[in-house]
Amino acid sequence: MHTMLVGQRSLATQRRGRHVSGSSAHPDRMAPDLAVALIYDYTQPGDLAVDPFAGVGTTLAEAVRGGRDAYGVEYDPGWVALARANLALARRQSGIGHGQIVRGDVTRLPAAPRRELRGRASLVLTAPPSSATMPVSPRSSARHNRVDLMDGITAALEECVPLLNPNGLIVVVSRSSRRTPVLLDAVAADLSLLAVRHAAYATMRAGRLVAGRHHVDGIRYDDILVLRPRRGRRP
Repeated sequence: MHTMLVGQRSLATQRRGRHVSGSSAHPDRMAPDLAVALIYDYTQPGDLAVDPFAGVGTTLAEAVRGGRDAYGVEYDPGWVALARANLALARRQSGIGHGQIVRGDVTRLPAAPRRELRGRASLVLTAPPSSATMPVSPRSSARHNRVDLMDGITAALEECVPLLNPNGLIVVVSRSSRRTPVLLDAVAADLSLLAVRHAAYATMRAGRLVAGRHHVDGIRYDDILVLRPRRGRRP
């Protein structure tokens, strides 16, 4: 298991000048430094990164800044507007990649991106919601247009598998160690676990991990699951 240190700077510092006003309101946003590290670990310039739970577009914007292309889906129209603004900001700040965010139900990707992006993505990188349920488009099987979170995540990742190239990976950031085993069980039929990494919001002092002064509740960890479609499951 490999631990990444992403807490040397406060989240506010990481976002300053890289996100438009209002972006910090998203409850499940990924730390920009973590997004950058994972994008650089698993992609090369010119590659395509996909985020099915795009939120305010942190992953997309950092991919564009790093010379990658990016495609994201988000259900909430307010977050979509912020993501578009963050992508535009990234492009203005010397980003050479191209990014797109669309509003939609990630458990049912539209036909156009499924066709146009099929087999192109090197990485699906996402941090799913932390709520117990998630919104979906109206359907008879969904109560109040919401489904169980694990069912939604499983469906979303299944939709992303056809977008991956033969060496493509799915990397999921889980903010709850208690939820990680449940998540792994939910996706086990379709995805193989290659590695579990950890992101520690801390700094290293005298060989020990220490919570930074901006993390008053102690060291926080994210689980990072590196997954690959099972052989025979990749469409």
